Amino acid sequence: MKARVLIAATSIAVVLSASPALSQQKPDAGQGGQHDHSHDMGKPGAWTNFPLLLSRGSGRMAAVFSGLNINAGEVTVYSPNVAGDNAVQTLPAQEKGAKLKIGKNGGYYFATASESSGGWLVSASTVHYFSNPAPPPREMLGKQKSDLEIIPEPLPREHARYREGENWPFLVRFKGKPLPDTLITFVSEHGSKAHFTTDAEGIVNVSFPADFTFPEPSKGDKAGQHAGHHRPKAGFVLVAMHADEGTRYLSSFNYSYAPGAYRGKNLWAGVGFGVLGMVLAVPLLRRRKNNGSKGK
Repeated sequence: MKARVLIAATSIAVVLSASPALSQQKPDAGQGGQHDHSHDMGKPGAWTNFPLLLSRGSGRMAAVFSGLNINAGEVTVYSPNVAGDNAVQTLPAQEKGAKLKIGKNGGYYFATASESSGGWLVSASTVHYFSNPAPPPREMLGKQKSDLEIIPEPLPREHARYREGENWPFLVRFKGKPLPDTLITFVSEHGSKAHFTTDAEGIVNVSFPADFTFPEPSKGDKAGQHAGHHRPKAGFVLVAMHADEGTRYLSSFNYSYAPGAYRGKNLWAGVGFGVLGMVLAVPLLRRRKNNGSKGK
């Protein structure tokens, strides 16, 4: 395993020097650098030099995609409505990003961008979720979108999210076929790093780290109110590399994950309120029982 990680680190160094977009970035924490949260948290994507495709909402029916650490002339977006008129849209990558406008179908849209440089084909992908009704994304995810792909298997359901402490499967494909025994690198916005390997079916089970921290509530605040109010999330990226017929491929998938369901909440306070509720309910139950006895 150590040998595989060393090979991966060497390959990453090569692709950083080969790609103009990547070589201008500062060294990643995974290569021995120190990750300083105080400087990086305010700059989306500054936590890694892997290629990212960032998205942001631009009204209820629109989104903007921007490449980071990748020079891509266009962004291709796939709709969950694979039979619709706009099942696939190719958007120019303008200075303010590639803007997507959707029709009535919402749900998950899959976006990808690529760059070819120095014998490398680098691609970055992400998804953007619209809350209005949509077809299931399975058929859309099953379609080949680039040579080397990292595909969620499955995506979180409506109003759900990837969460720390959970295991989620991802499929790694090369030219539409599962890619077994392939090393996958995970990096989070909080500085966590891990390596996973795909199985015989090209599936890798990614364990999301429990790396969120929550400040102690100030005086007068209810326990857990701070964490619940701000709905924190952090970015993550998965990276795969592969070589075939003289071309080297690097593909990334980035999105966000959230704290565990009970993280940032005071468990003992919850238990205490539950016990208090039971204690307060006892007199009411006795009164109801006595009234029932008198009515007989």
